[in-house]
Amino acid sequence: TDTIQSIQSPEEKKDSFAFLDSSIPSNLDKTQVYSFNPNEVSLEELISFGIPPKTASTWIHFLAKGGKFKLAQDVLKVYGMNAMLYSRISPFIQLSQDIKKPMVDAIHHIENKLPHAIDPNTADYAELIQAGFPGKIANTLIHYRSTGKVFKSLNDLSKIYGINDSLIQSLKNYLLFQVKPADPISQSPENEIRIVETQKDIIKSSIEINKADTATLKRLPGIGNVLALRIIAYREKLGGYYSTDQLKEVYGLKDTAMIKFQSQLTVSLPYRKIKINLDSLPSIYHPYLTKKDAMLIQGYRDQHGPYKNKADLYQIKAFDQKYWERLIPYIDFDITRNK
Repeated sequence: TDTIQSIQSPEEKKDSFAFLDSSIPSNLDKTQVYSFNPNEVSLEELISFGIPPKTASTWIHFLAKGGKFKLAQDVLKVYGMNAMLYSRISPFIQLSQDIKKPMVDAIHHIENKLPHAIDPNTADYAELIQAGFPGKIANTLIHYRSTGKVFKSLNDLSKIYGINDSLIQSLKNYLLFQVKPADPISQSPENEIRIVETQKDIIKSSIEINKADTATLKRLPGIGNVLALRIIAYREKLGGYYSTDQLKEVYGLKDTAMIKFQSQLTVSLPYRKIKINLDSLPSIYHPYLTKKDAMLIQGYRDQHGPYKNKADLYQIKAFDQKYWERLIPYIDFDITRNK
């Protein structure tokens, strides 16, 4: 059917929202994700991304029956997929060109709801669920909070019935405690001035955009949680920025905001490159390399041999020099596979 209701195997059709309570694999931090098409991915690839085997099998079973994901967030309806797993793989989901626009719109919509920097003192029920709290515990937390209690750290969460160390560890990267203990000394006018001056010094310090996390990016004027997430998501798709001007390509980041902080940014070389002489180029997703262009570049390579340097690329007359100047920083001309 055109509408995906819920992707479950027969024995799993107990609760259409059961995926929200799924556990996160303990080795998730050790897995590596790369760009992929959710309609063409293999079982082995899904498992290598950190998707639980049972969830991965349900995903593949859905595809085998002729199912198709039209939007990136459709994968959330796979039984066993939850918000934390989705937030990890969503920047790498690449659908075909004919549905690219709806996918982009969907990601922009979802980014406002991703489980990053959620304050348990202010988050509503839906946000707590998306962050990974089981429904019963989310209700208990809200009730506990309504009595005037405040969470100042992860340890405070252990006061909630049902929250154990395992759950706290799985949530720790998605919680932000904005309420700080009162410090009478810091409340004096003199210390307030010092705090403001210290914050200014932090903002003036340079930020390496290929290493910065969301908390660091949010120090920049005009950058909130959503824009910080988009900067990082686009960085992952590119394989790293090579110029601060590339931030202008981030959806929603205005030039007026860039003017305020661009001078504070530094940038290193991209950390992931395309091995132009070794990779299967049409299977690679990169914002600067369409599938059609990749096929042309690989076809020229197959006909004329490996590319030695950028001068060889300039021989392909279908592309002008401006095209190559944009893409070449992401190209590795090496011909050895063990590099």
